[in-house]
Amino acid sequence: MVNLIKKISVLLVTILCFSLFGLNNIKTAEAKSQKAPIISQSMHGINFGTVEEIYCIQDLKKNMPIAWFEGVNQAAFKKLYPKLEVPASTNVFLLKQNNHPKALPGRLLILIDAGAGSFIKDEKGNIHPGQLSKALEYATINPNDIDAVLITHLHFDHIGGLLDKDNNPVFKNATIYINAKEKAYWLDPEVIKNAPEAAKPNFDLVQKVFTAYGDKIKIFEVTDQLIAGFKPIEAYGHTPGHTAFEYNTGKQKLMFWGDAVHGAAIQFPNPSIAFKYDVDPQKAIETRIALMKKAASEKYIVFGAHLPFYGFGRVEPHGKGFIYKNGR
Repeated sequence: MVNLIKKISVLLVTILCFSLFGLNNIKTAEAKSQKAPIISQSMHGINFGTVEEIYCIQDLKKNMPIAWFEGVNQAAFKKLYPKLEVPASTNVFLLKQNNHPKALPGRLLILIDAGAGSFIKDEKGNIHPGQLSKALEYATINPNDIDAVLITHLHFDHIGGLLDKDNNPVFKNATIYINAKEKAYWLDPEVIKNAPEAAKPNFDLVQKVFTAYGDKIKIFEVTDQLIAGFKPIEAYGHTPGHTAFEYNTGKQKLMFWGDAVHGAAIQFPNPSIAFKYDVDPQKAIETRIALMKKAASEKYIVFGAHLPFYGFGRVEPHGKGFIYKNGR
């Protein structure tokens, strides 16, 4: 891990988490370089004392408006958060599996989602890119060395980073894993035809991804075994094929649950609060509760695309809801 820190010395802060569970002892390493202020605090490494290392990358630093959550008492919430925004983030996770017998040079590099890429633009058409590509560059990881990208679902902030500004593949050698139900929904002509105008750019983006990657896309069912021991978990509701992924290091079970939670401060204490952009709000609620119960009872470390950065932690039951302990 020391060698890794040297390689990413351009980062101001790298969090290295060690112990049996990989999270209890947090150390901070500060680098001298000031070359990358945007990236400086957006990438953290976790070592589990096994063959795996995980990097938590903050692709976008963006909170969630309280108006996007159904049935929240805004007056009460404003006392805690005057801007009426729920602390959040857009996170991407990279798993490095070392000493893999079927990989050269003995490692696999697997992304869970790919961030927003160049998809987000302001009213003037200026691009506000996600930080994944820069984070990989500063960690001296070539996009061509990424072996696989596991997609939790096909919203733009999870797949925009698969394409460059000219709609060419960023990860040219990677296999892109997508749930069969998710593909069926986003490529359904009737769904596309009836989609709200604001959603049509996302449908266009999905089609561009399928065109760009072609046979590099692998469609899976939730019963399938995926690359490097990853197992899909049905997590439908936010989108029809939304998928969580389980990974077992041998010492610790991990769950990458995508968009099961959008506002930790709201949805952990009350997981029955729906999110504005859930395709099936009731199903999303049922999924969220089921995943939280599973994570708490089986002592998973959860990694969430919109959990406050660092984007990982533990779940514990509390009253009628749950408590989230970020990064511990």
